[in-house]
Amino acid sequence: MPALAQSGASSGTIRGTVRDFDGRGMEGVIVSARASRETWTTSVYTDRQGNYSFPSLSPGQYSMWAQFKGYDLAKVADLNLADSSRLTHDLTLRPLADQRVIANQLAGPDWFAALPESNDQDRRMKHLLRNNCSFCHPVSFTLSHRFDARGWAILIDMMPQWTFWPNLNYRNPDEPKTPMWQAYKEEFAEYLGRVTPDLQPRPLPQTRGAATGAVIIEYDVPRQGRPPAVHNGTYWTEGQPTDWESKGARDIWIDDKGIVWTSDDQSMGRTLGRLDPRTGKWTDYAMPDDKGVAFATHGVTGDPKTGLVYQGTLPPGDPSILIFDPKTEEFVSYLRPKSIPIGGAFLSVDSQSNVWATAFGPGGGVQKLDPKTGTYTFYPVPYPDDVPEFNQNQYGMVVDSLDNVWVARPGAETVGYLEPKTGKTGNVRFERLVMPGLTEKDRTVSASMTTGPTTGPPNGRGPRRLASGGNYVYVALMKSDEVAQIDIRTKQVKTFPLPKGSAAYAVRVDKNGNVWVAANNADSFYKLDPRTGQVTDFQLPTRGTDLRDVTVDNTTSPPTVWGAYSRSNKIVRLQERPAGTQQAAAK
Repeated sequence: MPALAQSGASSGTIRGTVRDFDGRGMEGVIVSARASRETWTTSVYTDRQGNYSFPSLSPGQYSMWAQFKGYDLAKVADLNLADSSRLTHDLTLRPLADQRVIANQLAGPDWFAALPESNDQDRRMKHLLRNNCSFCHPVSFTLSHRFDARGWAILIDMMPQWTFWPNLNYRNPDEPKTPMWQAYKEEFAEYLGRVTPDLQPRPLPQTRGAATGAVIIEYDVPRQGRPPAVHNGTYWTEGQPTDWESKGARDIWIDDKGIVWTSDDQSMGRTLGRLDPRTGKWTDYAMPDDKGVAFATHGVTGDPKTGLVYQGTLPPGDPSILIFDPKTEEFVSYLRPKSIPIGGAFLSVDSQSNVWATAFGPGGGVQKLDPKTGTYTFYPVPYPDDVPEFNQNQYGMVVDSLDNVWVARPGAETVGYLEPKTGKTGNVRFERLVMPGLTEKDRTVSASMTTGPTTGPPNGRGPRRLASGGNYVYVALMKSDEVAQIDIRTKQVKTFPLPKGSAAYAVRVDKNGNVWVAANNADSFYKLDPRTGQVTDFQLPTRGTDLRDVTVDNTTSPPTVWGAYSRSNKIVRLQERPAGTQQAAAK
């Protein structure tokens, strides 16, 4: 944590109680504080009695605010925290009456729950919306816009023609339109035009119970010489931010020194970002392509043994694996032989320090890079015989505790695996959801067109990103709001439900066996205990986070959870406090 008390400097604390207009303490309110000279914001929750208590904070001038769904923002503009002082500041939240303003505050599950499903057609379209609109933005952003059917049809025509890599940000009318959108265009336009004008989502419960002891710190990601984004989801009543102003950091990895590394798939001058959480200092590193634009990167990981950081580059250009040495601050790129399929967007390191990456294109497989020699090796991992070429796409991947490689295949609804020592390959299959009212189009669409990693029929499960933990591999099932647990030896599968509409995107396992989930529709981290199936919801202080990755620092106790807000361009750190810590500090 960036509290200066950890380095021996002076510090202070802020505490108090948050009450509603009738004087009752409110649980789960998110209270945030930020010093005028710092580039991060610290947030805590109120407990059952409405009490909050910040950890040690550095002296300075602070602004502070409290937020709770359905209530107006309460803000204190100027608090002077002196050395070793303990400020007490109580807050009162007033309920909102304007349903449009309340809707601005809400996250994806709140909006998803409001969508009608009284008949089969509405149920189909509700799931098609979540499955096909979550690639670029949370459903809370989509549904907050209100157009008639004609307006939605225009937007649907435009979306598949937009190229979003950093040096190709333009609308291309000649680019082929996504077949999935074309197949459902009329149904989507009619449905959205009918339900969005009068849609009134209601707040679902916020963080409760023991989870309210957590501390969250959000670090700003600089915009390379431009001022910070004005509309970045900090104040919920302002609504969802647009990613064109603030999008940047995407995937995240933390090294054994506590330094945070991020990939960037949008910024013109950043290939790799480095955050020192102790000071908030941010450093950009760029590897330019032949046009002088920094390579866009997707995945990022590292090897604790060597300290090297690995990234996967994106089109345009020739996607490959970048190696960054923090000691020399230099990039090395080993060009992929033309005989090796393109890949690199998702990375994992095995026990021998080899780097594995998803290989794209029909046929399926993974590639391995030996960083000592720069040698690439391709390993085919065949799809099941009944999976057509249209659905042969791959997404996240991971190396398990036995050095076996697993790769998610959303279009095929499977996870492929490779045992490099024996050469054995196979697939673990997820059955589609049972959903009454499916049409013939729904049954055949995934076998007749390229569905891509996120699109597809309404009853899909959508394996997305994976994590390894002991004897298991865990899979985020984005379309069905679940986490799957696969036994790496028996290949037996067990699934755990998450809140509806959350869209599980990525998972990571901590040293205690808990599975942390980044849900890109929910503005939340979820903690799943696979021993009991219990899910804890840690709702985040920012709206429109669009979480797409999560990593865990297991050197701390309790473990520290990190993520990157893909849409609102912040780095988030969450750590639970031992039970009773907050209550004791508030007395």
